[in-house]
Amino acid sequence: MLRQRHPSPKKIVFVKTHKTASTTIQSILCRHALYNSLRVAVPKNGRNFFSYLEKPFLASQTRTNDPDVILFHMNFLKDEELIPKTKKSIYITILRDIPESFESRVVYYKFKDRKNILPEETDPKKLVSKVMNSYDSILSKIIGNGTYMQQLRIILGNWYFSQFYQKSKDPYKALSVSSEDIKQTINFMDETFNLVMITELFDESLILLKDLMGISTEQITYISLYERFRQQSYDNSFEQSTESEIRRRLHADNAIYQHFKHVFEQKIQEFGSERMQAELEELKEKQAELHTECVEKEIIARQSNEHIFVPRKVAMMAWKIKKGAPGFCKYYIYSEKQWLNKFK
Repeated sequence: MLRQRHPSPKKIVFVKTHKTASTTIQSILCRHALYNSLRVAVPKNGRNFFSYLEKPFLASQTRTNDPDVILFHMNFLKDEELIPKTKKSIYITILRDIPESFESRVVYYKFKDRKNILPEETDPKKLVSKVMNSYDSILSKIIGNGTYMQQLRIILGNWYFSQFYQKSKDPYKALSVSSEDIKQTINFMDETFNLVMITELFDESLILLKDLMGISTEQITYISLYERFRQQSYDNSFEQSTESEIRRRLHADNAIYQHFKHVFEQKIQEFGSERMQAELEELKEKQAELHTECVEKEIIARQSNEHIFVPRKVAMMAWKIKKGAPGFCKYYIYSEKQWLNKFK
């Protein structure tokens, strides 16, 4: 597979969200930046994020002057933009349906729960059910302003709202959101983002991203990153009562997701169903070529040396690249930290 350069890349702002397949999108954009010699905004703190959960993004947090691409974690603030919104720039992000994203982050972040605030449970669906059944009781235990307590308010609250709300990054706000706050946030996102991708329609999202960026199908090929290992018998469904309670409690995030899923479906209609199907078939073929050329097998991340952070008691998937594979293959499985070091 030939790695292609794009003759006149647009400037890109990618607001990375948690547990949405955003790391895979980030990988595509990192490779795009690398092949086109673009300047990627690098955090001054030496870590793979500008701001995290409870803190807002500030332009002073980057060491990069006049960047072409922003793609590391941040709580987005429009007033702190490093890349102005023009016809030569694109703003993108990705959202995942609320029950699935809530389950993923509760399971993932439970490794930090040294204070035993969350219930003890190894089964992900049962854990989420127990959290929702004891939601008010759990919230009553989240006291104080320590970093973990502030993060837990957002983890259990309206995560998307907290990341995009423009008036305040107060972590308490994640737990109690007014209808006017939701309306303002949706309006702001509508005005700002060229494309809000949807995790459940991941390949379709990539096709629309490809069209927006003016790049080839080959340039949106991917190897899934930071995916939790699941047994083949894994049940992806929730009890109706649990799902309804999650959507009720996280009503702001649910409203944001439902709005942008509808917008996304409209974009697919405008793109054309036959055209989309043909593009998806081409992507499927390119994906098969990539895996044949690069991948030896799937492995569990804790058994690998791929610089992937593995939370306590969470099994993560990784990939082993074939011996003698082309040099570009390694970039498909680069971690955030590896990319950060590459762009420093």
